[in-house]
Amino acid sequence: IGDEVAGVRENVAGERQLSARRHENVVEHLGNEKRARDALEAAIHHHLTQERESREAHECAVHEQLALEQAARDRHHEHIQELFRRERDLRESGLGACKD
Repeated sequence: IGDEVAGVRENVAGERQLSARRHENVVEHLGNEKRARDALEAAIHHHLTQERESREAHECAVHEQLALEQAARDRHHEHIQELFRRERDLRESGLGACKD
């Protein structure tokens, strides 16, 4: 009976060790999954941040370009208006009239 009890004790101890190793493996596996998920989430966040910053920079550049184009159109319009005023002033002063 003593040998049987010793054998049962060894089996129980072996099962406990095996159970402890399984538990450690599960804990390690879950830790690895969490680290992988965290790394993936960080990579996605980084990518989305880069996309947003790129889009914002592009939108800013487009707005700046539109403002420059509008300013150029305004200057051109003002220049044309000044030319018309000068021509009108010349006509009104009689200097621009054709003399026969």
